[in-house]
Amino acid sequence: MHFRRELFVSRHPSPLPVALVLLLLAGLPGGESGLVSALRGNSEASAAGQASAHGYYEALLDARRPDFCPNAPQPPPGWVAFGSEQAGIVLEIPTYTRWKLRPNLETSWYGTVFRTNSQGFRTPEIAFDKPPGTYRILVFGSSNTMGYGVNDEEVYTRHLEAWLNRCAGPVCRFEIVNLAVSGDSPSRRLLRLQEEAARFDADWVLCDASPFDSWVEEAHIHAALQKNLPIPFAFVKDAIGRTGVSASDSLDAFRARFQGEAEHMYSDVYAGWSAEARRLNIPLTVVILPRSDCKDKSRRVIQLMQSLCNQNGLDYLDLSDAFDELDADQFCISDWDKHPNARGHRAIFDELRDALLSRGGPPGLVLSQPLANRERP
Repeated sequence: MHFRRELFVSRHPSPLPVALVLLLLAGLPGGESGLVSALRGNSEASAAGQASAHGYYEALLDARRPDFCPNAPQPPPGWVAFGSEQAGIVLEIPTYTRWKLRPNLETSWYGTVFRTNSQGFRTPEIAFDKPPGTYRILVFGSSNTMGYGVNDEEVYTRHLEAWLNRCAGPVCRFEIVNLAVSGDSPSRRLLRLQEEAARFDADWVLCDASPFDSWVEEAHIHAALQKNLPIPFAFVKDAIGRTGVSASDSLDAFRARFQGEAEHMYSDVYAGWSAEARRLNIPLTVVILPRSDCKDKSRRVIQLMQSLCNQNGLDYLDLSDAFDELDADQFCISDWDKHPNARGHRAIFDELRDALLSRGGPPGLVLSQPLANRERP
């Protein structure tokens, strides 16, 4: 049974007017769909900046290609990629999810402490049977939500858990289970949601979304074809069939042929998130994260993500303004690694906290406002 308290009024963001969505789509350049064009990024962004981000994320997802973008700043000598055998953090599995975090891990990677629990999640040990009086939050996402390059306690989800427990008073205990895995594309998040969520008796599900989701999706489907992994979704199979991509394609050739398909798949993924939330009877909120590679906010991408949420009855929290008060070198790990650093994670949490305060609390609960306000800097 899910944890519920009275007096909470759910507040969903007001839908984008249909006219605005149509205007966004109609005003985009021809030659490819408006959705595809918008999700390819702000047209004002420099080609060099796009190449740098592209190259960096490719190096993250596929350790065999650290030189994908020769113009991008390179890792220092001796750096070990997250997904490599040398790092020993992930286990390859012969399914569409491709890998999972090793269970019972305690290691130093990238100069940070990286621990997993007995189930292989970067989260403290929990019992599947939820303790009485516990409000449990499940989180799905990719590298920024997993906490790539920061210590365990610096991840924004850990800040959120600690803050909720401080400001909730005697009402309940909050427990956040972070199931995010670096490299998880939107369709992989959907599959993990389908496979994992029902086991935890959750009261709320958070699923991250990012302007880089299309790049991550393309890289994942390419890897799935090369590794001959079973494809569980008809919409992914359809995209592969339409474009004629194959396991023999290089990543460059794959991207050229698959151009735009990852973005077209978004509507199916968001519909899948919504359907799974209804099946589980658990409120699900899409958390829209800011770009961490530069100050560009990709406004058109954000608006289209919001539109997809509205079309599928999904709640969302737009955190894309989280880095407004910081320069890029203040929220990035380094000039060659554009994941958010500890300060960036704190900024994401601050934006998330303020959004929850404006609503009164998580779904089904009202936070103690005096305690919450005291916790607010």
